[in-house]
Amino acid sequence: MAKFDLVTIIRIAPIADELKKKLLSKLETFDVDQKYELSKVLWNAIAEVENIELLQKTDKLLQEVREGKREYNVNDFTEAKAKLTYDLTQKAEEANAGQLLEETRQSLKAHLNK
Repeated sequence: MAKFDLVTIIRIAPIADELKKKLLSKLETFDVDQKYELSKVLWNAIAEVENIELLQKTDKLLQEVREGKREYNVNDFTEAKAKLTYDLTQKAEEANAGQLLEETRQSLKAHLNK
């Protein structure tokens, strides 16, 4: 199961990599209210991108039905939404794995420098 803490949310948010790095480097200086507001803004951005992607997939499916390339099946739309949810979970798991790898790397450096 993917962990959606603030670090993960920052890493998967649809924002520039430079901004992600800046936020991650300053995250410890934020108070609880600032972290909460940041998480709300980032979740809204993620939700907007997810909604746009779902609309695009839905439009594509409906276009294929209109063109006779497929028959209408409500399960196709359910599967499209499930795929987007799965993809978001995968992004979070990859971000968590990257975070764990970085923490392990830092730990190894600290032990080697003793």
